Amino acid sequence: MDTPTEGRIIIEQQDITSMSEERLADFRAKKIGFVFQSYNLVTTMTAQENVMMALMCAGVKSQKEMITKSREMLDLVGMEERYHHLPNQLSGGQQQRVAIARALVNNPTIVIADEPTGNLDSKTGKNILDLIFQLRDQLHMTFIIATHDTHVAKLSDCVLKMEDGLLVQETLNNHTKSSKQEGGITSCY
Repeated sequence: MDTPTEGRIIIEQQDITSMSEERLADFRAKKIGFVFQSYNLVTTMTAQENVMMALMCAGVKSQKEMITKSREMLDLVGMEERYHHLPNQLSGGQQQRVAIARALVNNPTIVIADEPTGNLDSKTGKNILDLIFQLRDQLHMTFIIATHDTHVAKLSDCVLKMEDGLLVQETLNNHTKSSKQEGGITSCY
């Protein structure tokens, strides 16, 4: 992640712009989940091992805990039958589900998703979006989605439009949210 040229970023009452590189790396590993357009799965690792890798980066030492948590997340995203499959044995939608499980396994405060449906056909993309919204509601997490897809933006709670690196418009979409819901979906396009 880049360092801002001005301003501050406050997450959970912590100014992350003043953190050392080491502390920021630890914060990212524990508090921010990332979902990439190209999945970024390690091709020689199974679905379960790819999810476990995020736990290792966050400092989890117990093999039993890593197996339990990774399987819980894979189950949550509908991949309970694919623990031991390599990425090349999975469809694009299944690979993205593994990537989402990896992003969520450390129970982050924020999940940043870069074009999470960009490499998927429209039906699979819709299924992934449905999953993201379901997880947002179930886990009370905030998702920030970078997208060029206006359909994705319209489904989001808040849309921040950027042009040439500048914020040019903010739109709050009128979606019904329960009073208990803490998470949200913000799209940047």
